[in-house]
Amino acid sequence: MAGFAYVTDLDTNEILFANKEMLKVFGNSIIDKKCYEVFRTDCEKRCDFCPVNTLIEKQNIIMFWEDDISASKLLI
Repeated sequence: MAGFAYVTDLDTNEILFANKEMLKVFGNSIIDKKCYEVFRTDCEKRCDFCPVNTLIEKQNIIMFWEDDISASKLLI
């Protein structure tokens, strides 16, 4: 089973790319929307635990983030 993969803009939090598995679950309309608006219904800003915060703080690093969460648990 393939996992979810997506890319967001560090400044705007907008989803720039989502793989086919994510688009099957969330639909094509997630592109250009803010990640927290799509994945977290209880947030109005970037999540505190978001790996983007580390990327902004420690520039010039490559970061992989793995989370063991099903699509049914994403929308809280």
